[in-house]
Amino acid sequence: LYVTSNNNPKVRDGRHYVFHIGVPSEISANASAGYLQDKRGSKRACVLHTPRDFQIHAAACTAKAMKERKMDVEDREIGEYPADDMQLLEEVRAWKADAICILGSETERLAELVKTAHALGGLPVMLHPRGLLCSEFARLTGDAAEGHEFTDIYLRNAHAPEEEKALHSYLARANSSLVATASHGFGWDGLRLLVEAWKAAGSEADRQVEFLESLRGYSGATGM
Repeated sequence: LYVTSNNNPKVRDGRHYVFHIGVPSEISANASAGYLQDKRGSKRACVLHTPRDFQIHAAACTAKAMKERKMDVEDREIGEYPADDMQLLEEVRAWKADAICILGSETERLAELVKTAHALGGLPVMLHPRGLLCSEFARLTGDAAEGHEFTDIYLRNAHAPEEEKALHSYLARANSSLVATASHGFGWDGLRLLVEAWKAAGSEADRQVEFLESLRGYSGATGM
């Protein structure tokens, strides 16, 4: 039995013993498109993504969700070398995008992109993925990411489910400077689900799968 936060359909599709916890890209895409259009009033959005196959998939989902909302969309790949960022961002600025949606998990590489964007100036709001909502990215970008927006999976308030509150509490006890990222929550929920499956079905994989597939409305740190 394998529980993973990996959203890539190549990892989970057609596999009986694989369960994924991460929010599917189609849902994240609809949420991002809705936020940019409804809350930010965006009409022209540029989706910038790193060249990994999963990020290409996520970008395609995001561009599709935006087009369904009648937004004008540019889907561009972030190159391997930071030296090429200036030209890419100048083209985005010339296209007159009113929002930029970043997709990728390569913290150092995307920090270089943000610093170049800050130096260039004249670019619209940037919406970053949940993987960059971490202290490392903040340290690497400094003031360059000031005012940017980030996707989060936590409520971080009194309305949060008990599992989320427990996760924040345990992290604070371990190190008061720690802030829960998506990775913390996925690891927490994955472990909890495996424990529940083991308690319900012992070591028999088929019974574990049957138990997990029967769960409805399970409330974890990363959602239901």
